[in-house]
Order: sequence, then structure tokens, then C-alpha cells
Amino acid sequence: MAFTLVQNISGSECIGSSRQKIVNNFTSLESEIVALSANTIYPSSTNTIDFTYVNSTRNLQAIVKTNSIQDTHLQSNSVTTNKIVDGSVNRSKLEGSILPALAKAWVNFDGTGATGANQTIRANYNVSSVVKNGVGDYTINFSTPLSSANYAICGTSSHTTSNATNTGFGTSVSIHPTVTPTTNSVRIWNVSLTKAVFVTDIVTAADSSLISVQIFH
Repeated sequence: MAFTLVQNISGSECIGSSRQKIVNNFTSLESEIVALSANTIYPSSTNTIDFTYVNSTRNLQAIVKTNSIQDTHLQSNSVTTNKIVDGSVNRSKLEGSILPALAKAWVNFDGTGATGANQTIRANYNVSSVVKNGVGDYTINFSTPLSSANYAICGTSSHTTSNATNTGFGTSVSIHPTVTPTTNSVRIWNVSLTKAVFVTDIVTAADSSLISVQIFH
């Protein structure tokens, strides 16, 4: 954007007079930027831009103030991925809008490891470890504690076996019946239906090679 000073500054003027002309120039520059950006910068605000002049480098910087740019003033495709620098959008800036719809933690792990050991984690978010307490009994530890223990838990797991005695039956992930979830961890129970005859179906704890759990809050 080309910009012509509305008031020229001469070398013989006093500091006070020159300073006022600089202020006038900044004000005029701001007005032009707002006018040229009517579809992006909130036009009804009279103070949408802060100007900073670094005397040592003779560098004029313009910073758009908070809330000057609103969703309704962003044109389609005006902000693309390559224009978002690292750190410009972080977790705290998404609180209250996008974050409640996202999982606060999730994990995909192999539950067939040794009792007392960390199980193999294939992929995760906000999970530091999965400890096996016993057959089908696992504690999922969060990397960052959740804000409360009032979260929703859902999970799935692969069938332990597939043969004539339990065809059509598989495993089910649930919250451990005797351990209450906390902000730091949740203990789950993986159970299996071991017989096909409904009257004699037996539910037992069972290991699974693929267990996935998601936490929403």
C-alpha cells in the first residue's frame, strides 16, 4: 500500500511540532488501512490498530488490536494454513469453542503384555502410560490431569478368540466396577463373553490385543 505523508516534516521544525505531524500521519495511515480493509478489520471501531515506531531502526509497526478482526469480516479463504504461524493458535485460545467437542485423551494399545508392566501404546493423545493390573484390568494414566473427574468414557476392543464356542461374541470395555475415575487416571475392565448359549453365558475379564479408549469432558 502506497502512503503519502499528509504533513511533511522539515529539518528546521521544533520537536513538538514534528511529533504532532508524525501523530497526524499515523492517524491518517490508520484510517487508510481501515478503509482498505473494510471487509476484514472491524470498521466501526475507531481504534483498531496500534502503531509503534522504533527509532533505532526507523521501523514503523502496525498491530491490529484484540477483537478488531471478527469472523463475519473474514472473507472466504482469506486465512489459509500456510498463513498461520506456529503458536498463533494454541489450546488456550480454543477453550469454550472447539475444545469441548474434542477428546481430552485417547489411546490405542496392546493389552496382552505382562501384568504389572506398561502395555505397548500404538498411538495416543494425553496418555503417559497404560499399566496392566491383571487379566483385562488396566489403568490409563493421563499426561496432563483433566479439570475434573466428570468425564465421559467410551472404548472398544478386539475379540479374544473366534471359534465355535463363542462365535458372534467379543469383548467389551467398561469402567472398573470398584475403582472411581480420577483427574489423573481411569481404570478400565475388558471383559469377554465366553459361551454361546444365552442361559449359560459367562462374563470374564480378558486380555485383548487391540483396545482403544476415548475420554471426553
